[in-house]
Amino acid sequence: MTAKNTGGRYIYDSNLPILGGTWSRNAAGVVTNTTYQIYPAKTPAYWMVNLDARVSLEFLGLNDRTFLQLNVYNLFDKLYVGNYTSGLNQGNVIAAGQIGGNPGAPPFAQIGAPRTVSATLSVGF
Repeated sequence: MTAKNTGGRYIYDSNLPILGGTWSRNAAGVVTNTTYQIYPAKTPAYWMVNLDARVSLEFLGLNDRTFLQLNVYNLFDKLYVGNYTSGLNQGNVIAAGQIGGNPGAPPFAQIGAPRTVSATLSVGF
């Protein structure tokens, strides 16, 4: 069995949450915006547990090189973000009348693999 804890990670160097929203500028140049939080500044921590087990089939009268192996990845089927695009500039902050980036474009995130089970029968001659 292997287990690994991955702590929470900040997505941007600014340590700010990911914002979404819309903005507009009227004829007088006044900016109106509606922003909301899409994702917190930090990803949640998670544990990844994998299990590998091998059973000899010698008790069935087979030779000592015959076995059944079971491998389970993500044993507890934990939902986690495996990878995401991060960077120095969040690019979606609207503050003090300054418009930067696109406040409706969160970074790409790749969800980690779900529980995966494989079994192998190895027969020795």
